[in-house]
Amino acid sequence: MDTVQIDFLNIDQQWDKKIKHCHFDIYHLSGWVAASAIVDKGTPMGLMATYKNKQLFLPIIIRKIDSAYWDATTTYGYGGPLMDKSLSDAEADYMLQAVKERLFAKGCVSLFMRLHPIINKDWIPTVGKALTHGLTLMSDLSQSEAAHWSETQNRHRRGIKKAIKHNVVTKIERLTKASALVFSTIYKET
Repeated sequence: MDTVQIDFLNIDQQWDKKIKHCHFDIYHLSGWVAASAIVDKGTPMGLMATYKNKQLFLPIIIRKIDSAYWDATTTYGYGGPLMDKSLSDAEADYMLQAVKERLFAKGCVSLFMRLHPIINKDWIPTVGKALTHGLTLMSDLSQSEAAHWSETQNRHRRGIKKAIKHNVVTKIERLTKASALVFSTIYKET
């Protein structure tokens, strides 16, 4: 059987270019991974596994335990693996097993991997233990405002109306270590 080549990549704009051919989400992009690494107190790293000219990408956050050992996690949200559309489930599992073995050989004691509910919906890995935690809701953003409002639960409508009444506004902040930590603190409080 062919071998799996595994490369460790920096999470940066080059990473973003490499994954552009895959069906990806914001959770896979360098900005999100970098912000998550700050919150998780780790180092962002990308894995690229290649098997029979097919690729699997996995952004992870490495957290040191001591000088020899570390663990890894995918980002908060849905940062699961991105795979060539032509990969079969068996090939994806074979590649993931090779990733597991390579990580272990480098001192990784565990990998906590969140799967994306849309991108990874048809694949349940056989490597490790897979858990299901309930439904994930999604909304088609191309719908009209009226269509979105009609599918919004009553309790969420009340919250939105209350926020509008109290002049709550949102804004986009520049990502810095300080702003990521402030966000993390506020998020955990709620």
